[in-house]
Amino acid sequence: MAEVTTAQAATANDQASQTTSQPDSAQAGTTAADQASIPGRSAADIERELKEVRAEAAKYRTAQRDLEARLKKYDDDKLSDTDRLSKAAQESEKKAFEAESRLQEALLRIAVEREARKLNVVDEDAAYRLLDISTVEYDDQGKPRNVESLLKTLVKDKPYLIKAATPPPGDVNSQQGRGSAPADDQAVIADVKKRFRLG
Repeated sequence: MAEVTTAQAATANDQASQTTSQPDSAQAGTTAADQASIPGRSAADIERELKEVRAEAAKYRTAQRDLEARLKKYDDDKLSDTDRLSKAAQESEKKAFEAESRLQEALLRIAVEREARKLNVVDEDAAYRLLDISTVEYDDQGKPRNVESLLKTLVKDKPYLIKAATPPPGDVNSQQGRGSAPADDQAVIADVKKRFRLG
């Protein structure tokens, strides 16, 4: 049995040396075409064809990189356009909101001035500024609805906003331009007697 073991070891050593010699020959510059030839084709033909295939593959890799770069640029441009359009839309919305706010303010001012005139308010601008604008209600068209009731409440709280009532022009008891009216009839009679020296 010892002889069989030695023979097996020798066979294993021969196989190992052949295996190690094959990579050395590959490292020495031999190609796959030199080691295995295709029937009907020479090694030079195979080498030339391999170079052509490698050149074609390189051309396709270059074209692929070019297309990827162009696609990235297109996506960047598209994103830039999207961002630009988004910014323009936001700016337009902002301008529309500001215009609507100015319109509502103008409509409110007009409504306050109109109602203030009806209530004989001395200063319409003061009434507008004293009005609590956060309590104003608007209809579907953006016009204020409750200005009259708000102004009545304001005038009730601040009565100095109302003009003093003046008598109509044809009133007999009117004392226009002559000072204040006497307190009672006795004072009027005494004044008349004194002026005309009646007694």
